[in-house]
Amino acid sequence: MDVYLAQVLAGSLKHLAATTNGVPAGYPHLEETLPADIVCINSDSEQWTADLRRWAADFDRYVAYFDCGVPEDPPIEQTLKEMAPWFGSLWD
Repeated sequence: MDVYLAQVLAGSLKHLAATTNGVPAGYPHLEETLPADIVCINSDSEQWTADLRRWAADFDRYVAYFDCGVPEDPPIEQTLKEMAPWFGSLWD
């Protein structure tokens, strides 16, 4: 993934998390598709906002990894897989 694109996605996801009013149709993820370390929040809206922030943080870590030499290789592939079903809804 291009670092510039990761920066744009991180910023866009942060903005969306701060201004969201609802969730995409069909959200949230089914329990079995969530990674084991993700804790479900009761409200769909709260979960959506938490996921947006988490994805933004993953993209920020990806940028830091390439720009600053942060030693931790971010799991960006997993983030992209989680986002894929909802990608079209990010800008609806």
